[in-house]
Amino acid sequence: NNSDYSAATIRVKRQAVLKRVRMLFKDRPIEDRVKLEEALKDLSTGDTRAPTVSSPAIGADKVISPLEYERLLQGARSERQRCFMLCLWVTGCRISEMLGIKLANCEQQGERVHIRIMGKGKKERYVWIPLALYSRILAPFGGTV
Repeated sequence: NNSDYSAATIRVKRQAVLKRVRMLFKDRPIEDRVKLEEALKDLSTGDTRAPTVSSPAIGADKVISPLEYERLLQGARSERQRCFMLCLWVTGCRISEMLGIKLANCEQQGERVHIRIMGKGKKERYVWIPLALYSRILAPFGGTV
C-alpha cells in the first residue's frame, strides 16, 4: 500500500464507502442487495482486504509495580502531589483526564464518588473513587478540584 494514510484512517474511509454503497441499494429488491453483499464480502479478501491496525500491548516494563508506587508516594514533596498520584493509581486515568476533573463532574453515591471525565478523542467516560479519597483530595485543593 503506497498510501499516506494510516491503517486506521484507511479502515474508516473504507467503512464509509461501504456504508454509502449499502445506502444506495437500500430500496432495491432483496436479490440485488444479496448480490451486493456477496460482492462486498469479496472485497475482504486478498489485495482488497482492509489493512490491519497494529496496536501493541503495553509491556510489563511500562507499568509500575505496587512497590514502585509506594516509593513514589513516599517521595512526594507535598500532599497535592500525593493526591495526584493516588487519583491516577486508583482510577487509571491519563494525566490530561485527571487535570480536567471539575467538582461539577463529581457525584457522591454512597461510599463512592462517580466522576465524569473527558477521555481521549473527547469521549466521555466515568470512573469511581472511594469517598475517603475524594475527601482527602478536596483538602489540599481547597475545593477547586
